[in-house]
Amino acid sequence: MKREELNRIFEGATKEQIDQVMALNGADITREQQRVRAELEDATARLTRAGETIRALEESAGDAERLRSEIEAYKWAELKRAEEARRTAERAELMERLDAVLAGRKFVCERLREPVADDFAAALKDKRNRGRTDASIFEEMTRDKGYFVSQNPAPENMGAFAAVDGGRSRTAAMRAAMDLPIGK
Repeated sequence: MKREELNRIFEGATKEQIDQVMALNGADITREQQRVRAELEDATARLTRAGETIRALEESAGDAERLRSEIEAYKWAELKRAEEARRTAERAELMERLDAVLAGRKFVCERLREPVADDFAAALKDKRNRGRTDASIFEEMTRDKGYFVSQNPAPENMGAFAAVDGGRSRTAAMRAAMDLPIGK
């Protein structure tokens, strides 16, 4: 707004009146400029912070991808560990069941234990064996296989009948002591 415009609008206004209107208008303009400057500074500061955040995120994007891949690796390792623990527990249970049905029998060779355990596990899973006891399944599976040391110990070597006295038999010695002829 200019003084000439005010003189045309307010005919007969004094110089002091026009100066007051101009001062009020100037104060309004200054106040509005300060508000706009403050908003501009705030928007600039927010834009600067957003730019810094974007740069930090871009820099950490590689880190995030690396962390994501590490998390996936840990997940797979945990799944693998859990699966291994499950298998170990199943095998321990199978070996307990096998020891129960062995009933004190010993394998001819201890190396037979694992393959027999594998066969026993397969037999336990077989649908045809549902409802049967472990012992009956095991007996059928191992019958006439020769997996076990004989339960009857081998007879002790007692030696052959031999002469007791200088090559003579006991009977011959007794006959001689009684002055009987040695013969039949």
